[in-house]
Amino acid sequence: MRPLDGRRPPPVVRPAPSSPEDRRIVSQADRLGNADGTTTPQELKSLVGALKLEQSTFDPLKQGRLERAEELLQGAAVMPSLDPALRALPEGLRRLALEIDGLWGNADGKVSVAEIDRVAHLYTSAMPFFYDDAAKLLELAAQLHLDLDGPLSGMKATMAGVDDDQRTGARTYRQLFDDALAQLDLPGAPDLIREARLHSPCWHQLSILEHTAAAVRAVGMLEKASGLDWSTAEATLLLHDVGKLLTREVKDADPAAPQFSFWGHTESGADWLKQHAVSDEIVQIVRNHEAIRELGTAQAVIDLAGGDRRVVGKLVLHYLADQAAKGSTPDQLASLAVQKPKVVELAKYAGLDAAKLFEVLDEARQQTMEQVHLADRAGQ
Repeated sequence: MRPLDGRRPPPVVRPAPSSPEDRRIVSQADRLGNADGTTTPQELKSLVGALKLEQSTFDPLKQGRLERAEELLQGAAVMPSLDPALRALPEGLRRLALEIDGLWGNADGKVSVAEIDRVAHLYTSAMPFFYDDAAKLLELAAQLHLDLDGPLSGMKATMAGVDDDQRTGARTYRQLFDDALAQLDLPGAPDLIREARLHSPCWHQLSILEHTAAAVRAVGMLEKASGLDWSTAEATLLLHDVGKLLTREVKDADPAAPQFSFWGHTESGADWLKQHAVSDEIVQIVRNHEAIRELGTAQAVIDLAGGDRRVVGKLVLHYLADQAAKGSTPDQLASLAVQKPKVVELAKYAGLDAAKLFEVLDEARQQTMEQVHLADRAGQ
């Protein structure tokens, strides 16, 4: 009831929910709203409306999220999504803090060293494509006076090695990646991006975005070791799984352990890139980046490449980078062991040192596993 003097009563303010999943809902509603560090009933109502309108079947968690959002809305209260110190940040940094905590961390309203570490590792892995994001992360850390020499020192060093030409050359490919990512602008999309368990867990230990970043880093290492001149190697790996952002199906809709498949993602991704005027070479590699596993013999892969030794070499580097960025699940390691003789034969055909490439693969996988451990820490 409105007071007799006509003024609206002050909104009821309640503490943030205790459940991590409820806190994620509150954080997501604020991100979809004005990202001011508090979530209003109107922002929750907007999230509920978006969840009701979302017809996609890719998100088996949606119903539970919708029910919880409706229950939170019944309280008609303002709830904090960020601590007061973070609410005082400029809008751009508030939004970044919400994304780091609510999307990559435990949504407790704070930005922890573990969360910063996870995001810094992601940006470092996919440099120079994430240079601007890394600069914003440094600005946020400075504003919060966080002692982050460990997590950020490597990122600072990597940024220092990026020149203006590299940054300029990266922008086109990053924009393409962001355009594909924008197609996941759905209420449940953050979970698909954040959670390794939603990304073919028998093969992958990282989320789609983190796997992509790890693959960018791995192919750079492999290209340098191989001596193969492939100027768009990192760009190709940045874009190699855009089809997963465009094509996804639910294999098991159990909310406790949902499973997804991405059948046809190589074709759908390559077709999308071709529509966006990406070079024929990148389109060709993306379309065939699972050929080494799918085709029965090395000769079949060579034939697919038209006998071009450079194309065969690029397919080998792509395959190994992709494997290194998946982690070390039993299924993943078993599959690689089966394909290894074929890869060795293809590397020899392309004039590459297979033994050296597999050494680099092991090194890159170790870095991927460091990223897996960071993700586990940040989400605790």
